[in-house]
Amino acid sequence: MRRIMQWGLMSVMVFAVTVGAALFYYHQAKGYEKAIENNYARALYGLSESVGELDLALSKGVLVTQAPQLSRLTAEIWRQTAMAQSALGQLPISESKLETAERFLSQVGAYTYTLGQKGVMGQEITDEERQQLLSLAGYAEGLKNSLLALKGEWEDGNLSFDLGTVYAGDTSVAYVGELDNLEAGFSDYPTLIYDGPFSDHLEQAEAKFLSGKKTITDIEALERFSTILGKRAADPKVTGSVEGKLAAFSLSANDGNITGALTKQGGYPVWLLDSRELGEPTLSHEQAVEKAKEFLNRIGLTSMQENYYIKEGRSITVNFAYVQDGVTVYADLVKVKVALDNGEVIGFEAQGYLMSHHRREIPLALITPEEALKAVSNVVEVQKTSMALIPTADGRELPCYEILGKCGKRNFLMYVNTQSGYEENILMLLETEDGVLTL
Repeated sequence: MRRIMQWGLMSVMVFAVTVGAALFYYHQAKGYEKAIENNYARALYGLSESVGELDLALSKGVLVTQAPQLSRLTAEIWRQTAMAQSALGQLPISESKLETAERFLSQVGAYTYTLGQKGVMGQEITDEERQQLLSLAGYAEGLKNSLLALKGEWEDGNLSFDLGTVYAGDTSVAYVGELDNLEAGFSDYPTLIYDGPFSDHLEQAEAKFLSGKKTITDIEALERFSTILGKRAADPKVTGSVEGKLAAFSLSANDGNITGALTKQGGYPVWLLDSRELGEPTLSHEQAVEKAKEFLNRIGLTSMQENYYIKEGRSITVNFAYVQDGVTVYADLVKVKVALDNGEVIGFEAQGYLMSHHRREIPLALITPEEALKAVSNVVEVQKTSMALIPTADGRELPCYEILGKCGKRNFLMYVNTQSGYEENILMLLETEDGVLTL
């Protein structure tokens, strides 16, 4: 009897502890959930505030008449769009829900950045650019008002970021419907044509290198893939196709351990990846670069010059740029990854080259190398001067003197425009025992 009572008492105690623990973890989970929901609300408030400031700055930008004020305003717009994008990224929203609003923020930042560059150069904005700013300000105001309404719903207790339904994709959640209404405000958002990294006309660009090239069949792609791989191409096959600016056939070999893509126009490799296990290194850096050059010549990419490289364990990745008449064209880039055990190319990527490569009309320099050096700080010890075309964020290419110089213990590359003498860019060379990169 006594033992039964002891067992009963122990059962009650276990039950009590279990219930207590359950209640503790329940309240703890609720606390975590509330904290997460408050973080989402904070992101909503931050987004609303940044878009409000963006609306104000854009409206002021329409009225600007002097370059210094234009530079200050565009810097503020750039800052607010970056903050808005950061806040937007913290909300539990699928990309499709605010795709146009996200594109709007990206384009506003990039577009006004290019206007800011005009301000730095002492140039004024045109009437057409003012109209573009006025249009953007209108969309910013609409986005601001929608976000204020959304924030009001939260403050009134009519809006909840319910985690369970959010991650289950339940579109009946109140705020999801509100986001649909918000996105609808951009239904007639126009295509922006401007000099900026998110410009629609750049997104619509065609692959220049492939223009006029013959379209190949999947059988021809398979033959080309086998030729590129050589003896290691065991059981190659076409696995699918990809459409878009670089329409291509997807291929594989060696039971899927080697994969890649060849363009439908011309049959050029877009990318290649061999995931085989690598042996102990036997090749030097110089030998690996030669193997990479041989591969490029074999697939028809000639006049390529190695620039920077990085060693990663038992392989090395080398960046190559096209050289035209002694001028390095940095938009035409390819990356080649070489295995250091036998020199096989186990990685390759050429999207930049395929999209950009064509014969350029390079303007004659209007200033001499000696005049270009006047734009370089006198604390720099100049080591070498050469010619280059450098790509800009807006898709243009600037003819420059590429000046290699040393300051203290660090090496730098400085780019001075051959037409204006303006210093376009400065890069620091990060040199280690494993490679050379630019920052």
